Amino acid sequence: MNISVVIPAYNEQKYIGACLDSIFAQTKKAHEIIVVDNNSTDDTTKIVKKYPDVLLMHEPRQATVYARDTGFNHATGEVIARIDADCIASADWLHNIEKILEDKSVDAVTGAVEHYDLPKKTSKEFLKLHRLIERNIGYPLTLGANLALCASLWKKISANVCDNEDPYMFEDTDLGIHIHLEGGNAMISPAITVDTTARRFKKNPLEILVDYPKRIIYTLNKHKVPNTLKLSDFYKALLPRST
Repeated sequence: MNISVVIPAYNEQKYIGACLDSIFAQTKKAHEIIVVDNNSTDDTTKIVKKYPDVLLMHEPRQATVYARDTGFNHATGEVIARIDADCIASADWLHNIEKILEDKSVDAVTGAVEHYDLPKKTSKEFLKLHRLIERNIGYPLTLGANLALCASLWKKISANVCDNEDPYMFEDTDLGIHIHLEGGNAMISPAITVDTTARRFKKNPLEILVDYPKRIIYTLNKHKVPNTLKLSDFYKALLPRST
């Protein structure tokens, strides 16, 4: 199974090298590695160019969704795996993706993230959040920082996924909705958990705890997906219970 790895990047000079190193260290070699630079003003592209086997592309339209789509549209593998530029994949990440998608009944897989610079493990909370949404709407959504889908499925939904005309829409949620609408079967697996930095949480915890859940609910509602999700549901999943 050929797997293309797509990495959208914007001003990621501090993290992109470690991300690429982790992809090159995979027990299963990537079919290709595509980094889509989204108008970085730092040394992101200079660092990427040090890796001779990486395809560096440029997407002038500013938004993660555009960078993602550009990378996905140019991928030539049977499977497209996406990881964020500030994430580090375990050595068996691609191997586990391959094993999961060898099951022809599965079209996409998403996992959790573990924040390596927080004192408390977070992957269980992310998985709880995944399960909460899945129970509520009847199918799992995807996490943009850590997912893979069959290229044939992407070709079917690529013309329908939403762009950045509505910047408050969550592109992760939108992708998961369109996978479902096309009849694709996505699954959640802890086997493809990746490490990442908690820089966004440390800088603005309200963005993670308030804005992200609001955007998920907003995106579901914009697509008229029946749901009863409330912010309090997210807090119960993400925050530790008091004793």
